[in-house]
Amino acid sequence: RDSTHTFLSAGTIALAGDPAARTGIAVADESFEIDLREHRAMQLTADVLATADIVYAMEEAHLTAVLELSPNANVELLSPDGRPIPDPYGGGENTYRDSYSRIRRALDSRLNQGA
Repeated sequence: RDSTHTFLSAGTIALAGDPAARTGIAVADESFEIDLREHRAMQLTADVLATADIVYAMEEAHLTAVLELSPNANVELLSPDGRPIPDPYGGGENTYRDSYSRIRRALDSRLNQGA
């Protein structure tokens, strides 16, 4: 089956244009071979939500913020089991590693749901 998906990442309290945290960049590169050096934050807005088929939130507070911006948004927690994935921002290497691992597993599960 051939299908194309477009993914965006936007933060509920992101400072638009800011780079990823240094610790997050290092962990993504070392543990997952993902280069976040050029990543820049994007603020979640009603306009961004209007273009989304579905929104996956990491934590309940993020889900609530989405619904405050767009009450009819199709939003749910990223983890298919409904458990929150802690936002690693400001944490140490282990915090980032744990969150990134959970995000990867949740994305793998979500992408395989439609396969």
